[in-house]
Amino acid sequence: MRIIDAHLHIDRMRGKDAETLSIAGVEAAILPTPHLLPWLVSAETLFRMWENFLNFQMNHAKSLGIEMRVTLAVPFYGLETEAIQECLKQLPKYLENRNVVGLGEIGLDAGIKDEVKIFRTQLNIAKEHNLPIIVHTPTPLEPQQAQC
Repeated sequence: MRIIDAHLHIDRMRGKDAETLSIAGVEAAILPTPHLLPWLVSAETLFRMWENFLNFQMNHAKSLGIEMRVTLAVPFYGLETEAIQECLKQLPKYLENRNVVGLGEIGLDAGIKDEVKIFRTQLNIAKEHNLPIIVHTPTPLEPQQAQC
């Protein structure tokens, strides 16, 4: 049986935990951009994260025997308005990387106007590039950013 993790935040794992996944037989995974990054303010920081995913994280996973692919997205919390626009503008360039297999995580938490706008924009980008998406849906167990 093949084990593929379709939503693995390996970037947030301790080394031993990632190694355990490999030993347990996970042979492939998708690393999505997190939907909630309250510390993220600038476009440059998000671009550095995407570069980290496409370089370091993919090589790290490969060293453990896990074939990693990435989904990229503009988080709906954390970025300043100008940064959101810059990230959405640059996102199609990053989608050209052969290791990017979709957009995600995108979605809604509180359903506020700005959140819906970013979600729809990214849905359109995914459609234009014929890419699948990973949709984030809120859960009652997670505190939602709009309530903080």
